[in-house]
Amino acid sequence: MPSPPEAKRKCALNERIVLLKEGNICETTPMKCNRHYQAAQLFLLCSLILGTGCETVEKAVSSKLPTVKADDVRLKTASFTALDLVVDLDIMNPNMFGLSMSSFDYDLQVSDTSLISGNKTDAVRLEGGQNSVVSVPMSVSFQDLASTIPNILEQDTFDYALEGNLTFNIPIVGMVKVPVSKAGTLPVIRPPKIKDIGISKRGINLTGADLDLNVSIENSNAFDLLLKDFQYAFGGNEQTWASGRTGQSVDLSSKGSGELSIPVHLNFLSLGKTVFQLLSGAEAFNAQLSGNMILDSSLKYLPETSIPIDFQKNLSLK
Repeated sequence: MPSPPEAKRKCALNERIVLLKEGNICETTPMKCNRHYQAAQLFLLCSLILGTGCETVEKAVSSKLPTVKADDVRLKTASFTALDLVVDLDIMNPNMFGLSMSSFDYDLQVSDTSLISGNKTDAVRLEGGQNSVVSVPMSVSFQDLASTIPNILEQDTFDYALEGNLTFNIPIVGMVKVPVSKAGTLPVIRPPKIKDIGISKRGINLTGADLDLNVSIENSNAFDLLLKDFQYAFGGNEQTWASGRTGQSVDLSSKGSGELSIPVHLNFLSLGKTVFQLLSGAEAFNAQLSGNMILDSSLKYLPETSIPIDFQKNLSLK
C-alpha cells in the first residue's frame, strides 16, 4: 500500500491529466496558455505516468524528432572568382505542435579537406505536421579552393561533401541535434585568357601607320563563352599608342579559342619618331595590351560580366 505522500502525488497527477483533457492547462501549469503545446504536454505527462521512467519518455520523444534532408545545393550565381550556393534544407515536423530550429552548423569539404564552415543561428519556427524549407547561402571562392587543393582549378568540376547538424528546441526535452549530409559536384569556372597578340602592317609612311592588332583569346572551360565587347589600350615600351573599344562579338567555343582583329591607326606626329622607328625596323619591343573583356555565357547562372586583361609580349616586326 502506497504511503500517504506517494498516494497524494499520484492523485495530483491524475487531477492534472483530467484538467488537461478539459482544456484547463493555463490554470495548472507554469507555462502560458498555448494550444500548440497542449498536445505535447499531455503526451509527455502520460508517458511519465504509464512508462514510469525517463527511458520511455526519451524513446517517445525520439520517435517524433524532425526529419531533415539537404534537398539541394543550388548554384544561384557564379562568376570567374566564386560560386554562390544555396543549401535547401527540407524539414518535416511530425508533431502536432510547433518547434524551433535554433541553429545549423555546417562544414563543406572538398577532397576530405574543410573548405567552408559556419553556423547559422537565426531561429526558425517550424509548424506542427508540416514541411518547411530553410535556405542557407554560402560562397565558394576559387582562390580559396586553389590554395586548399592544389591543381583543382585545372579540372572542369570538383566533388564536395556537406556535413551539418540542425539543433531543435523541443519542449521539455530541450536542445536536440539532427545530422544532415549531402554530396555532389560543382563546376570550375576559369576566365578566358589572352593567348597571343600580333601586329599586321597595312600601310606605313612618315606621318602615320595603319595596323591590325590581332588578338587570340583562349577559353579553357567546358562551356561556350561569347565575347561581346573588347575595351583596350595598346602600346609598346611603356607608351600607349592606341585605345578604344571594338564592339565586335567573338564566339569562344568550349576548350577552344577565338580571334579578334582590331584596326588601329597611329599618328607619328603625336606619338613621336620612336614609334616610327620601332615599326619601320626589325628591333624587338615590349608590346602591352590592357583593358577589359565583356563576356556572356551559355550558362544561366553565369551572367554577363567584365574581366580585366593585362598581357605583354616582345614583338619584332620583320
